[in-house]
This record gives sequence, structure tokens and C-alpha cells, in this order.
Amino acid sequence: MSSSSSNPTVKSLSLQVNELTQKLEALTQQVAALSVATPPTAPAEGDKKARKPRVKKERDPDAPKKPLGGFMLFCKQQREAHTGADKLTAGLLGERWNALSDAEKAVFKVALPLPVANSADTSDAEADAPAAAPVAEKKPRKVSAQMRFQQKRRGEDDTLTAKQLKDEWAALSAEEKAEYANDAE
Repeated sequence: MSSSSSNPTVKSLSLQVNELTQKLEALTQQVAALSVATPPTAPAEGDKKARKPRVKKERDPDAPKKPLGGFMLFCKQQREAHTGADKLTAGLLGERWNALSDAEKAVFKVALPLPVANSADTSDAEADAPAAAPVAEKKPRKVSAQMRFQQKRRGEDDTLTAKQLKDEWAALSAEEKAEYANDAE
């Protein structure tokens, strides 16, 4: 055997490179053909997944606006107090909000007043509106014996789950349950 037969020649290597290049181009074309997004087909009439187009609700421009939430009130107050040349971004305001303690956040989360109408002339609308029917006072709901038991046990141990309380209630004797029934009345 000669040494030239065991070592590849430049000519044979260039032939292999050409073959591999042609295979690579063919594979690239196949991948390109597969990756082209096909447009979604419309679902058939009887198809369960067919969706109706959403109908956007018309908004009454005279309807009262909802009051601002705690975070939005905080943002408004921070923007009013800000005197720097740079703007306060939502991200920065969010970081400041998260840095507040619960007590500081509670100041902004106070019970907000009911919304008022946007229109300037509400007195005419109020005068023309019929008088509201008096609201009947709600009677206090009766609390069951099991509910009394659960309230008492949660007062003692607030980590109890509903399942644990149910199991404890089931394990009580009739006399023990009667004590809670008497408390409920």
C-alpha cells in the first residue's frame, strides 16, 4: 500500500465539500419551506371552537367615574409633590409604593366616597328622579351551631383549615354540639 491511498487527496476532499454544501442548501430550503407561517384557516360552521366576535359595550359618557384606588392616589400625590426636572415613571412609583409599610399604605386605601356624576348640571337630574324606595334593614342572619364552633376554634387557632374544623365538628359528641346550638340561639 502506498501512503497516498490512505490519505485523502485535495481533489477527493473538495468533492466531499461540494456534496455537503449541496445537501446543506437542500436542507436549508426545506427548513425555510416549513417555517413559513401558514395562515390560520377559518373554523368550519359546526366547529365547537368557532367564536363569536366580541361586541364592545357602549360606555355612557355621563356615567359617574369610579374613585381612584390607593396606588393611584399615592401616584397622584407623589407627582404633585415632585419638583425635579425628571419625570416620575410608573416603575419608580411602584418601587416607592412597595417600600411603604402597610400602615402608610392604609392612608391611601381609606374608604373612598361614592362616585359623582361627570355632568355639571346634576341638580336637574336629581330633581326629576323619582324618590328612592326606603331600604329595608337586614335582619341579622342566624348562625348555625357549626359556624359558632368554627368561629370559636379560629379565635383560638387561626391556622386551622376548613377541613380540619369539619373533622373536629364531626368528632364532637351530641352534648358538645348542643352547647354550640344553645349559643347560636
